[in-house]
Amino acid sequence: MTTLSYTAPNMSLIRDSRKTIRYQAIIGSADLYIDALRNELIKLNAEITATDLIASKTLTSAIISLETTALNETLEALDILSAGEMNLQTKNAIESYTKIASQLISLCTVKLDEVQTELSHAIYSVRYSHISNNRFKISELTEARKVLAAELEKEKLPVNTLLEDEKVLNEAINLFEKLTFIDRLKPLFEQLTGMIGTQPDTPQTAALKAGLVVANKFLDEANELIKYQDLIKARTTLQARLKDRQGRLNSLVTQISDNDKKVKQLTDTEKVIEPRNTYADETSNIVKALSLFLEALTEDARSDVVKKGRKLIAQAEPFKRYLENLKGQWLRG
Repeated sequence: MTTLSYTAPNMSLIRDSRKTIRYQAIIGSADLYIDALRNELIKLNAEITATDLIASKTLTSAIISLETTALNETLEALDILSAGEMNLQTKNAIESYTKIASQLISLCTVKLDEVQTELSHAIYSVRYSHISNNRFKISELTEARKVLAAELEKEKLPVNTLLEDEKVLNEAINLFEKLTFIDRLKPLFEQLTGMIGTQPDTPQTAALKAGLVVANKFLDEANELIKYQDLIKARTTLQARLKDRQGRLNSLVTQISDNDKKVKQLTDTEKVIEPRNTYADETSNIVKALSLFLEALTEDARSDVVKKGRKLIAQAEPFKRYLENLKGQWLRG
């Protein structure tokens, strides 16, 4: 009799899949701006957790069901009875032991079929857990970003121009503020000296000089004050315009940042699809192993109870080793 070969799930892939889905459901969904997507991730994670527990229960139940001591003892009794003198009592005993053997085989196969079906349904729920296709929404956000980026470029030039104008005004204002009273008065004396000449002072020229000094001083001081105040006023007006423009610019930057975050969220949401499928594929190996074992027992429906019982016993030990090795690592990590 050929010993069956069972494919074990790749536990490394299963662990990675669990971690990815758990992270997206717990951490990644926290900032999701669409509640429906958050609920999808949380539901998928819950289904993975439920399937993990069902798979663990399946392994335990299958191992217990494959305990063949009672079946082996029953078959040995049948061998002894069949080799002895055949009379009514012996026939009745054989019939009784055959019935017991049949019940033991049935208990095993029915239980294995039951846990296989339960696990298969759980895996189906994981595999077809709804995860929205976000391509349309991502495309929509991509188009919106292009519009925002174009508007941002349009806003940059006026803001840069206003910043340059503000820089020039600040420099002019700084120059005015650095000039002392004497610095501002020197040009007046130079102008007056040129007008009066270098002749010796007379009472008339002295009076004229004094009058011009006073007049020019106040006129120029007033003129410079007006210029200074005009510069301050111009800067105030410019800064108000600059504030409005920068507010618009900052708003566009924020909108683009929000847009990019949404695209990343939608993209990250779809990252669970491959791990979900990997988890379902690898866990399905347990279902396939159970199916393979059961098919081997029922491939010849006409086999007598003893033959079927011997086949079950022969295949049970290697199958138990497969299941026990898997159980030891199933829920770890």
